[in-house]
Amino acid sequence: MTSVDRSQLPPVTGSAPATFPAIARTLGAGGLRIWTIPHSRTELVTLALLIPAGSAADPSGRAGLAGFTADLLDDGTRARDGIQLHEELGRLGARFGADVSSDATVLSASALARHAREVLALLLEVATEPRFEGADVDRVRTLRLNRIAQLRHAAGAVANRTWRRVLYGEHPYGHSALGETETLSPLDGGEVRGFHAAHYRLDRATLVIAGNDDALETAAQAAGGGRAVTRSPAPLPDPPAAVGLKKMWRAGDIVVLLWGGGR
Repeated sequence: MTSVDRSQLPPVTGSAPATFPAIARTLGAGGLRIWTIPHSRTELVTLALLIPAGSAADPSGRAGLAGFTADLLDDGTRARDGIQLHEELGRLGARFGADVSSDATVLSASALARHAREVLALLLEVATEPRFEGADVDRVRTLRLNRIAQLRHAAGAVANRTWRRVLYGEHPYGHSALGETETLSPLDGGEVRGFHAAHYRLDRATLVIAGNDDALETAAQAAGGGRAVTRSPAPLPDPPAAVGLKKMWRAGDIVVLLWGGGR
């Protein structure tokens, strides 16, 4: 057995090389931008549909609408109710997720590579053909209001909420995707459908597909992938009127915030 001298720090060696796969960018049906990333070490395929609208796109007085809309997507589509949708996901061994940040909503799904075409069809169905039935709207609203009430007793959540308000003030970045009691309570299905119609458009979305070559080809064909395309970066919002924030700018796909007295 090899002994380890824990009284001494291990020697510093050179940086390990990092090789990232190339990303192929094509344009699919309806103007959908498709990014494919080869990853041959697994028989899984992962799909991520990026909608460039997050909590910062919430209308005035409706904080939480983007998150509320995303939360309702897997409660059923025009073709299937929520139970049928999740039964189909289960049949394919697929996992569905929705994550809402300030600037984007990401809908994701993963499954075995041989189910790439079917899982992609379900992901696009969920994104573009949700039901938004009244009973589901009421149920999800109640769940989110209860969650807000619970978080009032969580120190970390209170600190995060205060930090956002102090840093960003009334700028859209100043509220979380969960929203507030007073802004969620009056929401109805019409407002949810309106937000979805305005922002869940394939000509503004990007589909990222990672998997082995067969899965990439299958999924890209199913999405109507064709000619190569480059995407212009989305415009940045105005800098928040926040304490100490001097400037925002973009470096490639990275948004940089500058605080303090830097120039």
